[in-house]
Amino acid sequence: MGTIAKALMTLSVVVLAVGCGSPPTARADAAKGRVAALAAEAEIHAPAAYAEAQRVVAQLNAEMAEQAGGFAPFRSYDTTNELIAAVEAAAEKLATTIEAEKRLSGDNDRLAVETQRAIAELRGSLDEMVSARRPSDQASSWQSDLDAAEASFKEGERLRASGQHAEAQAAFTRASEAVSRARTSMAAHEAEMIVAREAAAAPAARGEVTLLRSVLADGTRLSTGSYRLELRDQGPSSDGIRPGRWIEFVRNGKVAGRALAVVVPDAEIGQVAAVPGPRNGIRIAELQGGEYIRVWLHRQGVNYLIHLPVR
Repeated sequence: MGTIAKALMTLSVVVLAVGCGSPPTARADAAKGRVAALAAEAEIHAPAAYAEAQRVVAQLNAEMAEQAGGFAPFRSYDTTNELIAAVEAAAEKLATTIEAEKRLSGDNDRLAVETQRAIAELRGSLDEMVSARRPSDQASSWQSDLDAAEASFKEGERLRASGQHAEAQAAFTRASEAVSRARTSMAAHEAEMIVAREAAAAPAARGEVTLLRSVLADGTRLSTGSYRLELRDQGPSSDGIRPGRWIEFVRNGKVAGRALAVVVPDAEIGQVAAVPGPRNGIRIAELQGGEYIRVWLHRQGVNYLIHLPVR
């Protein structure tokens, strides 16, 4: 046999050895089968990733069909194997995306319920604040936050229904932030109101009273201004029924006058007053069309009622 003939025979053997490998059908079927197994959930939770996986599967099918129709000694499965690897990677990405979207969907379900409840609670609190005649500028700010929360919540529900879970979560988060903003402001305002009420009640608790009109106390004229009331000795009964006690009006460390108070225990106060009195404090009211000022002092379960004619 000549040299050229031997060379051709050797080349033929090499071509046959290289080109006649078995097609990687089993691996390809496994990769495509995994994508197909994820189809139902993928269409719901990961349509974009599923579309990409289907595109790569189509490329693999086309390549395998081309190789099957080619001349056997010249078939090569390098591209086929590369596409199989691409399908496997797409299937892995698809599975990961589905799981992530399912978790996000579940988180959104919980977040939607919590946000809706928070908005309802805020709406109730705002109604209470408005009915209590809180400052209109404060109420307007809280209402603005409530409106923003409700708008973001509705947007989140719309996005959630369309499967846009990441965008829906962002909308629910904005709604929660608006609710939190209003709650923080309302809590700060309520704290300020408590401090103001305590500051206003402190003088009464110390027995301090401010007369806005000039009155007579046991014949002594007391001008308008602030006084500290101090309990003194027992006195005669002012109504012939209940005991009396002298109350001194002290200003700048000096006694400006005194008046006789009717002493009424808490258990009997309903017999002389139609409304509850102060608790360990002082209350002032005008009586008989403004002809008298009643100073109502309460200490440790006992009421001291002082009636002062206006002068």
